[in-house]
Amino acid sequence: MDSDDSPDLHRFWIEFDIPTSEHPDPPTSGTISVDGGSRRYRMLSRGVGVTGYDLEDCLGMVREALKEGLPPITAVVTDPDLSGPEWDSRLTGSGSPVWRSIWFPLNRDQLRHL
Repeated sequence: MDSDDSPDLHRFWIEFDIPTSEHPDPPTSGTISVDGGSRRYRMLSRGVGVTGYDLEDCLGMVREALKEGLPPITAVVTDPDLSGPEWDSRLTGSGSPVWRSIWFPLNRDQLRHL
């Protein structure tokens, strides 16, 4: 089998520059905000972990999940080593980074279609 017939998957960690207008309003004293900001802010603000054939494939999955355009990219890490302690808090509640998918943040709606 030719290697072009079975392309390798790569993990990407992508960070975005989300406009301030999409950030949540600051909480008022004595309140807690659980789900503030725009939909793009809620999905992209902590970074996105996605596995695909290449960066464009991964960005396409993120666009499809959002159903809207993406803000400018500020950082991309290709094939990050997720075994390090710096990833522990980022990956809590994430999906599997070995399959072609968005694995962080885990989009529960995507699981309904599996």
